[in-house]
Amino acid sequence: AKYAGLGKRVEQFSLPRAFSVFFNLAAPEQTFQERSVRQALALAIDRQNLVQSLAPDARAAFSPLLPEFFGFDSPALASSDKTAAKTLLRQAGFQERDGKLYKPEKTTGEFRSDLRRGSKNEEVQLLQQCLADQPGIYPDGTINGVFGPATEQAVVRFQEKYAQEILAPSGLSKGNGQVKTGTRAKLNEICFPQTGDNSFSITLTTVAEPTLQKVAAFIQEEWQQLGIAVTINAVTPEEMGTNVIKPRNYEALLFGEALGIVPDPLPFWHSSQIADPGLNIAGYENKKADVLLEKIRKETDTAKRNTLMKQLQDVLLADTAAITLYDLSYSYVVPDRLKGIEGHKIADPSQRFANVGDWYIKTGRKWKFF
Repeated sequence: AKYAGLGKRVEQFSLPRAFSVFFNLAAPEQTFQERSVRQALALAIDRQNLVQSLAPDARAAFSPLLPEFFGFDSPALASSDKTAAKTLLRQAGFQERDGKLYKPEKTTGEFRSDLRRGSKNEEVQLLQQCLADQPGIYPDGTINGVFGPATEQAVVRFQEKYAQEILAPSGLSKGNGQVKTGTRAKLNEICFPQTGDNSFSITLTTVAEPTLQKVAAFIQEEWQQLGIAVTINAVTPEEMGTNVIKPRNYEALLFGEALGIVPDPLPFWHSSQIADPGLNIAGYENKKADVLLEKIRKETDTAKRNTLMKQLQDVLLADTAAITLYDLSYSYVVPDRLKGIEGHKIADPSQRFANVGDWYIKTGRKWKFF
């Protein structure tokens, strides 16, 4: 529409490339080592809204293997669902407070077993120590690791002190002196209080380029709605190669990858490629994926290779080592009168000229005399 009436049109060429957020799984201290946490981060991003804010030729992408380009089955489109994302994060142990997400830390120790009269172990000793610290609960104060009558009566007093939290949910009015689920939960809260909080924060690194910075800002806003603190680290292309990718110096990386006209995803996902100069920038390691990647590289039959690609896609999407976001077509403005441009799937922009010998301006009919 932009060139309507100007004698020009836009030819669009599909490229086997996509832009994704890669998690650095080789950094074990990161919060997103749990798969469910990465899945929550993926669910939080509304790809359709993202691509609408980008160039007209941007398309939402859901798989790092680009099934639309290579002709195998695409995954079911996963729409954004922040409610489901928050549920996954709660299940992973995160709590929200004042709009921020935390994972509570506790002192060493936790009651895990059911305890009753006759129990003899270290947990009973911890129980006695805790009860002795509570005013009026365990006046005997004996700490010997043996759950006797005095300890039982102390547990009864504890249960009745916190009757609304321990007894009421079970329909009880009097304590029974046994340490089970409800009593144990309250004991853990009282005896092993939280000593601090680990806030959920992510540094998202990308190239200091307008489109990628815009995408990074969009992701930042989406994740902040979950209570996650997101810092954007934008670096020059030179710094990206030398100081970021080569030493694997990032938590999450917003970056683009190209598969090539004949797909070979092995350099990007095989465990042997985790260290530089390998291209497995997610630090991803999965034995099943390794086997599939090796088979894909050896397979020459397109249909069989695509079947293997579909299997690999299922493995990669389940593990969510990266969140594939979008791809961009290559747009090329040409005169309306120029005909014969074909081959709209290309490995790189220069290949738009691959059939230039077939381009023509106009044709006409002439009588030819022999």
